[in-house]
Amino acid sequence: MGKRGIMKINTSIRTLKGVYGVFKEAGLAGLLTGNAEEVSAAEVMDKLIEGGLMVETMKLITGSEVYVDENKVETDWEDVPYSVINEVLVDFFAGIGSVSALARG
Repeated sequence: MGKRGIMKINTSIRTLKGVYGVFKEAGLAGLLTGNAEEVSAAEVMDKLIEGGLMVETMKLITGSEVYVDENKVETDWEDVPYSVINEVLVDFFAGIGSVSALARG
């Protein structure tokens, strides 16, 4: 199941609208519109963390206020390991077909 546990990745129009607003605020909207050069997942995470937008992004992408692992243990998004957050982001971009703009790393 991967590091993201049982978290569902949402790629609905409603989700994209919310994520677009957050990414626009972080200067990353081009990743969703196709107008961005390739950036690393680490760069995306840095901008979201720096702007205080990571938790909001995770809530939008997963539709969950908390992270839920394979054992259904809930953890605040602020306490989730970097590797799990990275996997959620990469899976989201793969789900919307924009993974080419997001380089793993």
